[in-house]
Amino acid sequence: MPFRAEQVADQIRRELADIIRLRVSDPRVGPITITRVKVSDDLSFARVFFAELTVEGRREGDTLKGLASATGFVRTELGKRIGLRHVPELRFQIDHSIEDGIHLSSLIEKVRTEDKRKLPPEAPGSDV
Repeated sequence: MPFRAEQVADQIRRELADIIRLRVSDPRVGPITITRVKVSDDLSFARVFFAELTVEGRREGDTLKGLASATGFVRTELGKRIGLRHVPELRFQIDHSIEDGIHLSSLIEKVRTEDKRKLPPEAPGSDV
């Protein structure tokens, strides 16, 4: 990604986090974290990756549907905040990398505890 696109992506990420947190009132959109934004080289499209905080009673796709419904409003608000002639078309996508990381960490911890059980106890007085 060219330097300009990276700068725009970072600015979009910051502004979207603020807009969604403070201005989007759709009940389907719960607490989310904008994890990253990828902008096309010509700045016409922006893929917005977000992670949902688990809230009881809310299904995984609800937030995505709520964001898709609010895209026009969010894009208008974004246009007011960033100095671009053309505001990129926003495409929201759920980011499962945080969940995947947690799952991997639990698997690693499970293997570590199993390895500790298999090791024979150390003999007294042995320094290794």
